[in-house]
Amino acid sequence: MLSAAMALVCTLLGAALVSALMALRPNFPKDDGLVWREECIGGGSDSRHSSASDPRRPVNCAELPEREAALTALARRKFQAIKMAVDLTVAAITVAGLLLLPTFLAS
Repeated sequence: MLSAAMALVCTLLGAALVSALMALRPNFPKDDGLVWREECIGGGSDSRHSSASDPRRPVNCAELPEREAALTALARRKFQAIKMAVDLTVAAITVAGLLLLPTFLAS
């Protein structure tokens, strides 16, 4: 019984770790990824290579609602991954408490 409880706790904690790492992983929209990547990490011009002669691309107001929707979807996925990691961690702590603590108290 103790072995099964420890295996379940380890499995839950492993799944929580995977979920937390998925939330930390950088994530960009699949459509037009290079443009998004350049804008998310500070523009196409790196601080080492930036110059006054390299103007930034003007923001098109028609693209803003689409970008807002895409970024909202990305944020929602990340928050769901974080929520899942927290839920799995709480479940692992609960299983450890319910199955292991009475065993230690009885011995």
